[in-house]
Amino acid sequence: LMSAALALAAGGCAHPPLEQIVPYVDGQDQRDNGEPLYFATALTQGGYAQGVLVRSNMGRPTKIEGNPRHPASLGATSPVEQGRILELWDPERSRAVLHDGEIASWEELETMLTARLARLQPAGGAGLRLLTRSWSSPTLLALIDAALARYPQARWHRYEAVNQDNVHEGARRAFGRRLEPVYHFDRALIVLSLEADFLGGMPGKVRHARDYMQLRRPDDTHAPMSRVYAIECMPSLTGANADYRLAVPSSRIGALAAELAARLSGGGKASSAWLESAAVDLESHRGRSLVLAGEGQPAEVHALAHRMNGALGNIGKTVDFIQPPVEVRELSGESMAALVTDMRAGRVDTLLILDGNPVYDAPADLDFARALQRVPASIHSGLLVDETAARCAWHVPAAHELETWGDARGFDGTISIQQPLIAPLYGGKPPLELLGLLTGQLGFTSHDVVRATWLQRLGNDHFDEHWQESLRTGTVANTSTAFEQVALTENSPQGSAPPQ
Repeated sequence: LMSAALALAAGGCAHPPLEQIVPYVDGQDQRDNGEPLYFATALTQGGYAQGVLVRSNMGRPTKIEGNPRHPASLGATSPVEQGRILELWDPERSRAVLHDGEIASWEELETMLTARLARLQPAGGAGLRLLTRSWSSPTLLALIDAALARYPQARWHRYEAVNQDNVHEGARRAFGRRLEPVYHFDRALIVLSLEADFLGGMPGKVRHARDYMQLRRPDDTHAPMSRVYAIECMPSLTGANADYRLAVPSSRIGALAAELAARLSGGGKASSAWLESAAVDLESHRGRSLVLAGEGQPAEVHALAHRMNGALGNIGKTVDFIQPPVEVRELSGESMAALVTDMRAGRVDTLLILDGNPVYDAPADLDFARALQRVPASIHSGLLVDETAARCAWHVPAAHELETWGDARGFDGTISIQQPLIAPLYGGKPPLELLGLLTGQLGFTSHDVVRATWLQRLGNDHFDEHWQESLRTGTVANTSTAFEQVALTENSPQGSAPPQ
């Protein structure tokens, strides 16, 4: 904390972004009176955007608050967003392009990568691989599609250590397609959490907490009080707030969910008073109850939760479903396993890793670090010289999300345009500019490509007005994802215990 404070205080080299940014509230420019300004932008975690307001004092970002106009925030933040200011001013951030651990230049990297791409071009880019974290950015995804169109034999891999694979696969098993649930805790009087920390660890957690508290006001005699049943292994924020908590090994939760699903389908009394009490409460609040599973539970448990919500009449009332805000062309774990297989087999010539630290957080049985040694040209981009950067041939300092333009979707699909509060402190490159090397679009800025994306989407009519308003409010109007009509498939789990 002291180091970050000193870095902030001594930030004489800090400069405002070159392009025009729009404050959240119209008023006198701070250069005239020294008053702070607030700017709306978005920060992402796991690919999901959280709308924030960033306070700027004399051109330096100093504090993050929630954006009242963003549906994932409603004016609040979590400790993760608060800490992003310290991440921006972290004195340990990467400050130079590195080649084999020695300081190099961006021009050297650009020359090397351009030459390798030219050699791979005749074979359609065979041997070229791109590894990213989960992204929901329309602009980034459009650039990836352009790169894959230019190199049709190349492959894009996605890996997130804490991911939504089980969520998406559970929906596929229940409804026949990969979807993502949107929960309405302000409508649910009875909630059963199957190791789902909806208050502290899931996408939309800040919104979930605010909605949940609407039905947790004991001083309001005219409003009903909700009740929460939590089955979990490790203590969580949700478990700490639950009315009834059952501590069991994580591996047993699937069997308990199967028993409860059978009980709700008319299978007689549950084997324990705890489960029976939960079942009776759920049944007596049909259409106003909710069952949800956590990301760490297998897909079968998620499918069971959907089956129970269907039996209780909750779908369309306390839970809806949308197309996943993050891109899900293949599951994160499957994508990483496929990449490591190709690396071991010598089929990867050039690997570009944009953000992430797979040497540290990829599954241990894959041994990503050893497979990486077989890649002739490996390039890593990140805020820190971490374990992955140390094992790649090249490292590029990345721009912080408060230093670059971008866009991203929230948990309900709402899109925010990210505007920078400050020019990159250490010459960091945003992923948009690195992807430009793959598409052959050299010399453009992140502002140019993001603005071009939205010019194409919004059209020329009154575009500048729409652009300015989107920057000012922190959201692009009318971009939330429509709810899908769903129907449970006949082969979705009926209450049989999932494999342990």
